[in-house]
Amino acid sequence: MGFDKGTIPNATVVTVSLLAVVGLLLMGATPAAAQSDDPGFDFDDDGGDFGFDSGDDDSDSPGFDFGGGDDTGGPGFSFGGGDDAGEPGFDFGGGDGDGGPGFDFGGGDADGGPGFDFGGGDDAGEPGFDFGGGDADGGPGFDFGDDGDDDQPNVTFLPTVDSTNSPVTEGETLTVDATVENTGSGDGLQTVTLTVDGQVEDSAQISLSGGESTDVTFEWQTTAGDAGDRTVSVNTATQDAQTSVTVDPAPSPDPPNFQVSNLQAPSDATVGDTITVSADVENTGDQQDTQTVAFGVDTDDDGTLETLASQDETLAGGASTTVTFDVNTGALSAGTYTHGVSTVNDTATAEITLAAPPVEQPPNFQASNVGSNSPVNETETLDVTATVQNTGDQDGTQTVTLDVAGAQRDSQSVQLAGGASQTVTLSWATQSGDAGDYTATVSSANDTGTTSVTVNAESEPPAEPIPFTSYVRGDESYLHTGTPNNTRPITYPTCRNGQPQPAEQKPDYLPTPGCITVDGTLFPSNNTWDGDIDFPPARDSVNDTALSTIYFEANFTQVGEAGGTFNRDTGEITLNATIDIGVTIWNVDNAQVGWKNRGDPVSDQTCTIPSVSISLSTEKSFQTGSPFPSTSTVSGERLDDNNVAKVVSDDFDVGSANGCGFSLGVVDLNDQINGEQGIPAGPGDNEVAYDIEFDPESGN
Repeated sequence: MGFDKGTIPNATVVTVSLLAVVGLLLMGATPAAAQSDDPGFDFDDDGGDFGFDSGDDDSDSPGFDFGGGDDTGGPGFSFGGGDDAGEPGFDFGGGDGDGGPGFDFGGGDADGGPGFDFGGGDDAGEPGFDFGGGDADGGPGFDFGDDGDDDQPNVTFLPTVDSTNSPVTEGETLTVDATVENTGSGDGLQTVTLTVDGQVEDSAQISLSGGESTDVTFEWQTTAGDAGDRTVSVNTATQDAQTSVTVDPAPSPDPPNFQVSNLQAPSDATVGDTITVSADVENTGDQQDTQTVAFGVDTDDDGTLETLASQDETLAGGASTTVTFDVNTGALSAGTYTHGVSTVNDTATAEITLAAPPVEQPPNFQASNVGSNSPVNETETLDVTATVQNTGDQDGTQTVTLDVAGAQRDSQSVQLAGGASQTVTLSWATQSGDAGDYTATVSSANDTGTTSVTVNAESEPPAEPIPFTSYVRGDESYLHTGTPNNTRPITYPTCRNGQPQPAEQKPDYLPTPGCITVDGTLFPSNNTWDGDIDFPPARDSVNDTALSTIYFEANFTQVGEAGGTFNRDTGEITLNATIDIGVTIWNVDNAQVGWKNRGDPVSDQTCTIPSVSISLSTEKSFQTGSPFPSTSTVSGERLDDNNVAKVVSDDFDVGSANGCGFSLGVVDLNDQINGEQGIPAGPGDNEVAYDIEFDPESGN
């Protein structure tokens, strides 16, 4: 039995130290003097010591023989081909030819003596260490050859290259996909490497049980100079697997190339304008560079752009930027030009047409929007305003004048920039005797503007208030409440000079009604009036009521002061008043019972229709619901030459009667009055019309 180096697991390390073996043999050895037969170190050809020559020829004493062998028969270390003396010793030669036991580092032990056999095998049948190919003698020993003890587990990692990503370009990463299988029966841990042309580029620690396999990927980062066909190898402790790969040279970088695009510029302008031009510049090459980007104009039509502005731009490969130029065209003449943006490599062009600048116009002062505070009275100041605009291009100063009635009345110096304007005011202080209608003229050196003005004679002192008395004539006068439900309007007698006319007398069983009179004061300064309205009682009889026949009397009482407007020039009149209407009711047997025999009233003294506010006017008009007017439309009429006017209204409210009490304890007089008069009623359901006589000059 021996040790077989091919079957030793990775975790087991067996080391045989030659010096240790020598040390063991030296233990107990006795040093000998020179020129003696005792064992010792022999560095030449004598015996009895360590022999480093080819053998120990002169002594029978054992010693170390580093020569070819020991020819004396004494035991010793033989590093030569073998020990021919038959004595035991270390034989580092090809074998032990003397039959003595010893270490045989040669090809084998041919003498049958026990020893270490580092050769191909032990042919003597003696036990020993066999470092050769195997143990052929059956004796016990260490066997480091390929043929050992088959009872020991072995570990063999077998690599296989599955694929690569070849070809790659310099600078790219080469990947190698491999499978590693442990074909042995034992467990093992090994470092598996990737080599490229013998140079390790990657590695991996792999642990596998017997019969187990795993996939592994190795990488090689190529660099400049790695181009070519290469042999890559996946290596384990005992095996390797190879394949060929190709690394292509990296392409040469493209040189800088500044391309111009997206040129933006106006297509026309005026000489002297500043134009803005922009363009995109891209370095389509791979290398960074700095170039001058220029804007130019072909000023002489020779196909070459003369540079008007430029700037340096630095761009890495693939980078881009936008360049902008603000260029004044004042140095160019009118015309059409080719212009563009250029780099060393490219030019983008377009055309622009420059118009000649307009000729500057001299000052030109125009007058407009002439107005005034006319009319004014004599001795008052007439103010005339005007807008003066310089429509020219150049600044200027001119004198602007006001002329009225053939004479210059005022002047003013005006300074204006080109295109500017200003409002000026010129005045004329009128005098007594200047009354009249005139044309006022505002003039500059270039233009005139006019307006009509009036100067009135000195005004008379304000008119004094005029007291007056006016009457309601009664020809078409009426008051009608609740027109949808009430068919009985209150009418008034015909009055002249404040007296009712005989033909308009009531039946003899009712007293004669009076006339409505207005006593007031007219204020000519503001065309207003105020005063009091005297309403005579309105009386009548009503049959077929809940109380049979009744007499009623309506007393109108003014609340506060009445008033309104009166325009003597136009004849427009308004009358505004608020009244309370007190109602008294008598129950009579029939309408022939005389008024004086009517007895006591059945209504309470508090019976009232309160706070009816009326605003009458000559300017109002409405569609009537009352049967009294002769037409369906009732309209106001302004004061005519006969001093007669008509004021009307239908836009007032009339509320409910209240405080009237009960008759016979069962008849609610409030309800009775409301039902008979159609109240409460809102605007549009109540009507009033008064035809009045009024002399504004006499106050009558």
